[in-house]
Amino acid sequence: MNIILVLLSAGFVSGKLGNDGPIEDIIEKIRKAIPEPIEIQECNLVIPDNVLISGSLNVTNLNASGLKAFTFEEEKKLSFRGGLEKFSFNTGYAMDLPLLKIPLLSVFGNGTLRIHQNT
Repeated sequence: MNIILVLLSAGFVSGKLGNDGPIEDIIEKIRKAIPEPIEIQECNLVIPDNVLISGSLNVTNLNASGLKAFTFEEEKKLSFRGGLEKFSFNTGYAMDLPLLKIPLLSVFGNGTLRIHQNT
């Protein structure tokens, strides 16, 4: 899986920090700070009533691994490519999120979400 992002400003990549550019340095600092695996027993998110979306999301037994293996490659001055060799994400969830205050236009569910990716 490759992710291509285009930077909006050439000035963002013009400076250098050490041997790598600033984006590589930021990615490396994030990589060092990421626990492996990421585990969260339970997380409740309540979105207050507003125009676009409202409702709740409950995530249980979240387990994500492989984020430390994120790769980064600068292709051009204004773009870069990143990817993961192996990634897994497992969680249980329960959500009820009406969109635009229209009850029939809702995102809802209760179950298990698993994402596994190998390249």
